[in-house]
Formats: sequence, structure tokens, C-alpha cells
Amino acid sequence: MAGEAARHLQARKDRLLARSAALRGTLVREAVAWERPLGVADGALVVARWVHAQRWWLLGAGALLLATRPRRALRWLRRGWWLWRVSRRLRPWVAAALSLRPPTRPPHRQRSRQRLGPEACHRGAVKSQAGQPSVAKCTTHSPF
Repeated sequence: MAGEAARHLQARKDRLLARSAALRGTLVREAVAWERPLGVADGALVVARWVHAQRWWLLGAGALLLATRPRRALRWLRRGWWLWRVSRRLRPWVAAALSLRPPTRPPHRQRSRQRLGPEACHRGAVKSQAGQPSVAKCTTHSPF
């Protein structure tokens, strides 16, 4: 009886090991398809972080462009302003779409309450139970 149980467990272990190996192979094949898009996304994040870190230099270059070629600079400024507004409006919906949850109301209103709790302020400190502001900050409005 004990030998039969051991053989049964060994057979089950072998089947599970074979299935694990097959699943690992499938995962590797499917991950190859995501390699390039994820590489592009990583590159975009690197550029966004660099721009965020170098924003004063970029503002200086923009001011120089405005001083030397005002019409061109104003045209690019209008385009950038439009793009910024569109990105701010789409950001909550893209985040909701990537999380694969249909939003019931605008996601930016959901997240501040979920992350900080019901006592969350709109853009700043959270009141503790004693009524004093705590050091927790609203992460919804942070650019990174």
C-alpha cells in the first residue's frame, strides 16, 4: 500500500515537472514577442526621466529659441501645450485601461481615496486621527 502511494506521488511529480517545462517553453516563446515593445517603453521612460531631471536646461533652450525665433517657438509652444493637455486628459483612462478594470467614474478621483483612505485631502497632507497633518502625500498628482 505504501509503495503504491509512493509510485502514485512519483508519477504525479513527473507529470507536474513535464507540465512546468512545457509552460516555461511557452512563456519564453510569448515573452520574445514582448521584447521589442517593452524595450521601446523602457527607452521612453529613460527619456522622460532625463527630461524631468534636466528641465531647467530645456527651459533655457526654449527661452533661447523664443528669443531668436519667436514665431517658430510660439508654434511649437502651442503644439506642446495641446499635447500636454491631451496627455493629462488621457492619462487616467490609459492607466485604467492598462489595469484592465473598467472605470466606474474618472480614475483620478478613485485613486486618491484608494491610496490614502477616506481622510485624504485633494492635493496634500492627510489628517491623522489626532487632527494634525501627517507626512503622507497624495501620489495621484505626482508626475513620477
